[in-house]
Amino acid sequence: MKKLLVLLVILNFTVVSGCSTWNSGSKKGSSKYQESTIGLALSDSLKFDDVPVPSGFQLNIKESFAFQNSTMRVGVLLYRGKALPQDIINFYKEQMPLYNWKTLNVIEYENIQMLFEKSDETCIITLIPGRTNLMKISVAPKSKNK
Repeated sequence: MKKLLVLLVILNFTVVSGCSTWNSGSKKGSSKYQESTIGLALSDSLKFDDVPVPSGFQLNIKESFAFQNSTMRVGVLLYRGKALPQDIINFYKEQMPLYNWKTLNVIEYENIQMLFEKSDETCIITLIPGRTNLMKISVAPKSKNK
């Protein structure tokens, strides 16, 4: 964990000067990524191609960072938007498996934490409900057990 924190700090300094990994393109053309059946639409712009964001949520660029190269990616993205917390939870429960993320757990107590994994990465989505919801999406490589 300490190594990951050091890596995140170093990457943060690298990214602050400008990061070419912010993509403004949209998702893959497959229709399975286009609409959610529970009422929240998928945003047209994703910072990571395989981490969906509900439509209407705005990225706070000043408080977010992302780094990606050919072997790894790491990022903490902060969004604000309006939707019912349960709709956001349902959105991620429905959408993340479409991007090959496996749901590990969802903890609902005041703030909401949703943990997902792939073979070599984890994604933690933290939702802080309010008049305008604050959502933090963290993506990082899994730690290697030695």
